[in-house]
Amino acid sequence: MNRTKFNRRRTWDHEVTLLILKDDEDDAGYPIEAGIEQENTVLANVLSVGRSEHFASQRNGIKTDEIFEIHTIEYSNEKKLKHEGKIYNIKRTYEVSEDFIELYCSDISAKGVV
Repeated sequence: MNRTKFNRRRTWDHEVTLLILKDDEDDAGYPIEAGIEQENTVLANVLSVGRSEHFASQRNGIKTDEIFEIHTIEYSNEKKLKHEGKIYNIKRTYEVSEDFIELYCSDISAKGVV
């Protein structure tokens, strides 16, 4: 059975934690992230990064390591998320429908940045 992007089977078998970060300023007055203020764990689908997405993101200077699909109502423009011990920057989003949104993420856990 051929499933398209819009009618694929959704299993919601992964948990991701959306991270709301504290904002602060450095000594020069520039905005910086000062740690995690709030965490919100939601169910998600992990989608594969297709060949076209991989090359398109690299062309734009963005590395997409994972794509997570969550319910739109659970997303509040967070910029980072945690999944299976890794921290990801949310580089861009795509609203699939009014019910679902895809989060295109880059793994930053290896860099030691939260």
